[in-house]
Amino acid sequence: MHPVQVISLGLQLLRQHGQRLLGTIGVAYAWLLPGMLLELPVGWLLMEAGGESMLWWLIPFILGMLVCWILGTAALLYRGAAVSRWVYLLGQGQPESLEESLGQLYPRKWRFFSLAVQVGLRLLGLYLLCAVVLAMILGGQIGELLLAPSPAAISAALGVGLLLVLGAMVGTYYWCARWLVAEVVLALEPNLNAAQAMQRSWQLSQQSLGWLLGTVGLTTLFSLPLAALTGYGEGSVVGILLTAAVGLVLTGLWQVLKGIVYGELCRRSALAASQ
Repeated sequence: MHPVQVISLGLQLLRQHGQRLLGTIGVAYAWLLPGMLLELPVGWLLMEAGGESMLWWLIPFILGMLVCWILGTAALLYRGAAVSRWVYLLGQGQPESLEESLGQLYPRKWRFFSLAVQVGLRLLGLYLLCAVVLAMILGGQIGELLLAPSPAAISAALGVGLLLVLGAMVGTYYWCARWLVAEVVLALEPNLNAAQAMQRSWQLSQQSLGWLLGTVGLTTLFSLPLAALTGYGEGSVVGILLTAAVGLVLTGLWQVLKGIVYGELCRRSALAASQ
């Protein structure tokens, strides 16, 4: 299956079942949206209010925002995985209802949150490594750049920084692609934990790495125009509602595609093993 066919099939499924699929994921925004709206008073208190007494007003807002974000993210991850599971089983000719998918995954919903945390920590490690490498390369040149900057030294520092930023972006792209179907693995194989699901995703993608990277890259490019809308009305209620709407559509698209990609990776893996 060509990457274009993957996206085309995903869009077709969204057209046919979009109301149910997006509705399933949209329930999570009942938690996420209040957390997003709470950012407005927090931002106002940080920028406009003065005095130590005003800082106490931040505590309930920040705590409420964190609770909403954690519960909303957990719900979004588990419900998104249920959508991917539903898509995969539909493609295998073993359909189940979305309610059945949600019921199967509900007892394990915090495993998906654990998976996201583990992926995030690994990416954070990558960024910290790039920062350490940058500091080691520049070393004592930082003081020289601050005291007596020269065009050559500034250009060299900018060049090194740019290369490391590009390296971090490529690493993020590569790792996210290799772990793309980890949550689908977790949704379909109940005996695995988050680390084992990541390992299984890595193994499945080994034989089809070029195809997978192409599919993820093409889907990302396809998503960019819609993602760009999230910058409209930033810091306002309209902007937050627009961001939530765009996030819902993009999440639905990616979760559908994960189910399709997982099925294709399993097919390719089985075909390679039989040869």
